[in-house]
Amino acid sequence: MPNPLRLAFPADPAVRPALPAVGAERPLMLLLGGAIFFGGGGTPAPLGETMAILCALAAGAWALLRMRDKAAGLASGLLMLAVALPGLALLQLLPLPASAVFALPLRAPLAAAYDALGVSPVLHPLTMDPAATRWGLLSLIPPLVALVLASRLDRQGVMRIMLALVALAVLSGVLAGLERVGGATFAIYARSAGTGSGGLFANQNSQGDFLLIGMIAAIFLSSPKDAALAWFRPLVLLIVAFLALCVLLTGSRAAIALLAVPLGLYAILNLRVGLSRRSITFAMLPIAALATFLALARDATAIATVLDRFALGADGRLTAIWPDALHLAGVAFPFGTGIGTFPQVFPMVERLSVVDTTLANRAHCDWLEFAIEGGLPAILLLAGLGAFLVRTTLRKWREGFMYGDSSMVSIMALVATHSLVDYPLRSISLAVVTAIALGYFGQKPGGRAHAQV
Repeated sequence: MPNPLRLAFPADPAVRPALPAVGAERPLMLLLGGAIFFGGGGTPAPLGETMAILCALAAGAWALLRMRDKAAGLASGLLMLAVALPGLALLQLLPLPASAVFALPLRAPLAAAYDALGVSPVLHPLTMDPAATRWGLLSLIPPLVALVLASRLDRQGVMRIMLALVALAVLSGVLAGLERVGGATFAIYARSAGTGSGGLFANQNSQGDFLLIGMIAAIFLSSPKDAALAWFRPLVLLIVAFLALCVLLTGSRAAIALLAVPLGLYAILNLRVGLSRRSITFAMLPIAALATFLALARDATAIATVLDRFALGADGRLTAIWPDALHLAGVAFPFGTGIGTFPQVFPMVERLSVVDTTLANRAHCDWLEFAIEGGLPAILLLAGLGAFLVRTTLRKWREGFMYGDSSMVSIMALVATHSLVDYPLRSISLAVVTAIALGYFGQKPGGRAHAQV
């Protein structure tokens, strides 16, 4: 009797049935779904973050085994920056002479703690909390995999990813609406009183950003260049109006202010000399969303929540967190404290006059927090990324800025702006979405997506 395994997997590779090849969008959709459904709980969230990391590893393995084109399509400058980011975390984990490490700024309490335990380590890494930095290194896996996969998206793949973003944003908006009506029954994550609806996210700011990204994706798909999407275009105005309403329901100050990004993108891409009926209709969407918001908030509590959050002068980050965080950045320079160590290190410099029962687990500025944790290398990485984006934008502008490029720049600008006052990049979900935009935009010159969309 013949061996069924030999029939299924012949010894000669030439006669083996070829496994079906896939495009980059399928593994990327797996990664995107895992990041949104499991990575929306904020940090630290060990279980959710672990699931998102496992989805990223599965997507990377799937792409490596089945993709038609296995070569990464990142431009050389962006590829070097992508390698340098985990390299920084690895460098901070490298064992060094403990005597030299404990002589650095902020390390004296660490040495005192070892003395109290009766331990005298010979070697110690540069990071002040090796466990936090190791976890931070693992958390880089989903956005880095998304970055590489997005650089290999072709025209159809980009369309499918944008459709997935729109569908997920609408789903998150629907869940937020149900939460608004039904309360905790429909809430996926527990939130403190007074915060807005979060949908698939634990944080209303992250929810607002993702809804805005869904609006940008919907506007991208309204391009008249693809006949296959003709069915979608009549829905664009309805989807954008619904997502704009959901942004208002989040109560997120930054997200409400950043409504200007998708609306401005639409104006740039669609308004010509004179105003069309469609353009006028689109311009009325914020007014319609606001009117619906007012109608839903008959008891005025939703309006009060939003207005209270706009009382910027009373914001604790201005008086309590940012001054001490800036001081910490100066003290930790140039070595940094270690990726992921801000919550552990910040209390060392926090003024007693502002200490209360709450824990400042974030600097409320991604760029400042990265500079604190990474020191001079982190600042150089940010400068390199900024230089790459400026150079790439100017090159693409001279060659002819493509429709898809405008949308990806809008996503990156939205997240980068919000990162000035919050921490969207500290959530795996939004880090993955931003990496998709960066990977698509940062293709090698003449890449497939840039040439076709």
